[in-house]
Amino acid sequence: MNPLVLIGLCATGLLGAAGLWSTNELDLAGPQAVSSTVYPHPVEALPAPTTVPYNGPGCTEYAPEALAAGFTAAELPVILTIIELESMCLPHVIGDNGASFGLSQIHAPSWCQPNRWNPEGYLRARGLIDACDELLNPSINLQAAWWVYVEGGWEQWSTYNRALEVLQ
Repeated sequence: MNPLVLIGLCATGLLGAAGLWSTNELDLAGPQAVSSTVYPHPVEALPAPTTVPYNGPGCTEYAPEALAAGFTAAELPVILTIIELESMCLPHVIGDNGASFGLSQIHAPSWCQPNRWNPEGYLRARGLIDACDELLNPSINLQAAWWVYVEGGWEQWSTYNRALEVLQ
């Protein structure tokens, strides 16, 4: 069984020391086991989360691409912090259920795909990309992020206010 399913079952109380049971079969005497299967690897408790001090801005490896894309030295801490918060500095991340791409998590329905404001798609009309998956390239993603910033400001990223807090 998928370990995430086991964790979910434990969290919802459907998996306990006595095995797997249904909430419909609970009585005052305790859970009634509906499975006698013994799994060779018991579910172990997850370690407690730890807080790591922020040493940001992170993603400094992308500073040259950000500068080449058009961000100024003054804007660099903000964009590097945004991409750290958006993608954890991982260029091939696809988020928002397949709607956001790359380092800066460019929202495809707004900036890449055709929509009522941009029949070709904003980034396609600018000649920056032909397909949304090109946003998985760090250089292209940061160029697109610069255009998004120029057109709509930092508020286009839901992580902007958090980035400002982190940078203080």
